[in-house]
Amino acid sequence: CLGSIISDVEDVEAEKQMLINQGVKPLAVIPKSRELSMRTAREVLQVLDDGVCLYGTEHLDMSIDKMWIHTNQVNDLLPLIEDKQLAIMSHKRTDIVMSLLLAAQSTNAPDISGILFTNFKPGDMNPKIASILDGISDMRIPIIATSADTFEAAKKIEKTPAFVMPESHSKINKAIALMDDNLDFTLLDQFQSDEVVEDKRDIGDRK
Repeated sequence: CLGSIISDVEDVEAEKQMLINQGVKPLAVIPKSRELSMRTAREVLQVLDDGVCLYGTEHLDMSIDKMWIHTNQVNDLLPLIEDKQLAIMSHKRTDIVMSLLLAAQSTNAPDISGILFTNFKPGDMNPKIASILDGISDMRIPIIATSADTFEAAKKIEKTPAFVMPESHSKINKAIALMDDNLDFTLLDQFQSDEVVEDKRDIGDRK
């Protein structure tokens, strides 16, 4: 056995010491990553059977830390907006939609991660609202939609753990960086025998 690779660790040094005390070589002890544990709008689309991105495709990899179902009045909206929030609502609540889009454009408001329209079917969008959205040249968040009702969609998203897709470039890069930072290349080199030296793959700079 070359050694153990342990991931999602709260206290890296304590975990390493525990492994050493048990006679196990810690080849890599990977710390818990909040970024990897969060969903993205792209993953939400994958979870929803008929999910579609209406606007802001380039922002689908924004991390989502929490969800909030917005059924309130606009006057009560602002205190409920938080960073990395996925705002879930009916597409018919044009007052909330416009307020959230305005907040998304402002540097003085929390940075939400997207809007999810529920009970949505093609052609449902108010043409005047669609025209306004089409005219936003700097859409800073993704707007996605599903035909599922609000609570059904929220429940389905909530019960599905975060995962990584081939298009999840930010998460993939983060995972690679974590491995580069925490893999014990020196220990790995000790197990590279002379017989297979010509077969070695390039595993990067030794640290």
